[in-house]
Amino acid sequence: MSKKLNVLIIGTGLFATSTYLPALEGLSDKFQIVACCNRSLEKAQLFAEKASIPANAVYTDIDEALQHPGVDVAAILVPVQYNLEITRKAINAGKHVVLEKPIAHNLRDAAEVVRLSKSTDKVVLVAENFGYREYLHKVSNIIKNGTIGNGVAFNYVANRNYDPSNPYMATKWRQSPEHVGGYLSDGGVHNWAEIIELLGRPDEVSAFTSQTYEIHGAEDTIALSAKMVSGAVGTFVLSMATAKPAGLNFHIYGTKGTIYISQSQNIDTEGSISSEEISVTIFEDTGNVTNFDKSSGIGVTEEWCDFYDAVTHGKSLRITPEDAYYHLATIAAGIESSKTRKVVPVQTV
Repeated sequence: MSKKLNVLIIGTGLFATSTYLPALEGLSDKFQIVACCNRSLEKAQLFAEKASIPANAVYTDIDEALQHPGVDVAAILVPVQYNLEITRKAINAGKHVVLEKPIAHNLRDAAEVVRLSKSTDKVVLVAENFGYREYLHKVSNIIKNGTIGNGVAFNYVANRNYDPSNPYMATKWRQSPEHVGGYLSDGGVHNWAEIIELLGRPDEVSAFTSQTYEIHGAEDTIALSAKMVSGAVGTFVLSMATAKPAGLNFHIYGTKGTIYISQSQNIDTEGSISSEEISVTIFEDTGNVTNFDKSSGIGVTEEWCDFYDAVTHGKSLRITPEDAYYHLATIAAGIESSKTRKVVPVQTV
C-alpha cells in the first residue's frame, strides 16, 4: 500500500478553502491534512473545522506548526513576499514543500528558492497548476513529435474579466502588491508556463503596459514581443481588466504546420476558474487536419499527483522551481521593458 503523506497548510485563506481542501480530499489515498497555521487564530480555526483538524493541530506560529508530529509536507499559501522565508523554514525542518505561485515577489528571492530546492533532498513544487492540464501535455507531445516542424512564430492573447465582487480583489496584499507586476505576474506566470512548455523559454522581450483599474495596485494589461532561445518570435497579450467572457487564443506557427488553441473559462462565484472548454486544431502541410475538444479542470489535482510521485517514487517534477523562475522572469522583463522603453533580456537564474 502506498504511503499517505501528511500535509500542513500554512495560510488558510480563500484559496486553501476553495481549492486545496477539495483537491486533497479527492486524493485521500495519497494525502491527509493533519494541521494548519495562520497568523489569525480565527481563520485557522475556521479552516480546521472544515478540514476536520483537531484543536491541538491549529497554530498561529509557523515554527511551532512545522514541528507538528508526523508532518511530511508544508503547503505554503501566503502573500508571495513571504515565500522564500517560509520555504527556507520548511526545508530546514525537513519537510517537502508545495509553494503557491508566483515563486517569489522578485527575481532575487526567486533565484534563492531555486537554489534551496537544489540544495536539499526534499521535493519543492511551485504550484503552477495550469502547466498540468491534460490538453497541454497532448499538444506538447504533438510538437515534440515534429508534427508542425520547427516553431517559427506564435501569437498568444488572454484575458481575465474585471469583477470588483471577486473576493480575491479584497485581499490587501493584492491591492498593494509587493510582487513585480501585481496581477500580471500572479496570473501571467500561468500563461508563460503554457508558452514555455510548448516553445521553450524566451531570450529577450519588449513590452508596453497599462493600468485600467486602481484596485489592481499595478499594471493590469501587457502587450509583449518575445524572441525565444530557439529563435522563434512571438507576441503575448494579457489583460486582467476586460469585460466577459474570459479566455485565450494561442496560435503556434511551424515549418510544417500550425496549431490553433482556444479556451473559454468558467469562473465560479469565488472568482476562481472552475473549468475550461478547450479546442485544439492542428493543420499540417500535408493537408491533414486534426481537431480535439476537451472540457478541463485547472490542473490542481494533477500537480499534486505529480508531487506525490516525486516524493514517493523519486520521479522528476513536470514543472521545476527553475521553470517557475522563468515564468516570473519573463513577466519581470516585460515590466522593466515597459518602464525603460528598451529590449530587455530575460534574466537567467
